[in-house]
Amino acid sequence: MGANLVACSTAKQSRFVSAASNHQGEHFVVAFDDAGNLLNQVKIANRGHDLVMLDDERVAAFSRRPFTKLFIVDLKHNMLQRTVTSEAGFHFYGHGVFDTKRNQLITTENQIESAKGYLVFRDATSFEVVKRIESGGVGPHQLALMPDGDHIVVANGGIKTHPKKGREKLNLDTMAPNLSYVHLSSGKVVETVIPPHFQLSLRHLAVAKSGEVIVGAQYQGHYRDTWPLVFSHKRGGELKPLDAKPDFWLAFNQYIASIAINDKENRIAVTSPRGGVVSFWQLDNHQLLNHQRFVDCAGVASSKDSIFVTNGKGQVVTNNSKSPLFQLQALRFDNHLIYS
Repeated sequence: MGANLVACSTAKQSRFVSAASNHQGEHFVVAFDDAGNLLNQVKIANRGHDLVMLDDERVAAFSRRPFTKLFIVDLKHNMLQRTVTSEAGFHFYGHGVFDTKRNQLITTENQIESAKGYLVFRDATSFEVVKRIESGGVGPHQLALMPDGDHIVVANGGIKTHPKKGREKLNLDTMAPNLSYVHLSSGKVVETVIPPHFQLSLRHLAVAKSGEVIVGAQYQGHYRDTWPLVFSHKRGGELKPLDAKPDFWLAFNQYIASIAINDKENRIAVTSPRGGVVSFWQLDNHQLLNHQRFVDCAGVASSKDSIFVTNGKGQVVTNNSKSPLFQLQALRFDNHLIYS
């Protein structure tokens, strides 16, 4: 289908939001419903990565590294409300969370000269920086609030970068990725776990209602090496790989892009654009349920009853469909998808 905007009903409807680009190299925040109707298309200055809802109608879209902008988009009025720039000497890592209890937007950022990772807290009304605390590692990527509301879990990818070097990875021989839990009030890192290989860059994660964390890796070692790429973690324990035969991990081409959890359906969804595969796992026992080919798939989000997956061709599938439900032909979805 084409990319014509559909007038929004006043009734609450299923809505998915993603960063996207068109074939002319322009970048947008887009929203669509589960029938494939394009609800919003708002232009932003550079390619987006992940997003988070600030309320029913405002979404924050984060630039991918090493950009310095985040965009506040008003979906009700289909407009860019404001652009927020990182502090001098910092850049974004494409991710953030909204802490409703404290009315703060929390982003993962790189302090450029020291290469230390930081969690940066901004007032969600003024977007002024309130405080900064260290993330517990280098190259912090996706983060999530824990169910207690007092801790954040963050995937520190372990990779040093510098804007002058673009997206070049500067320390592949000395990486130190980890999964860190940070106490919000004190700023203390209260727990850290490391993957089984120092080049398993932990990047993306999702948190179940129980507090179990599912985290995905992007392996930076030799292309013939075989390592698990998706792990489970419960506080006080070790990282445990999801249950799959060693050869199965080769299907992901050493790259996990996004993870979603549907607690109601007891499901985990994992995407790999480089492998062109989306896999579904059982949450309670980590058994592989099924997987399917879906070229350049990356974005994944859980609705109330299903898991939706997007790809770089503007297509959308669910865990209940083997062929695309619909396609927004003028758009290429970026790596992440949210449901609101």
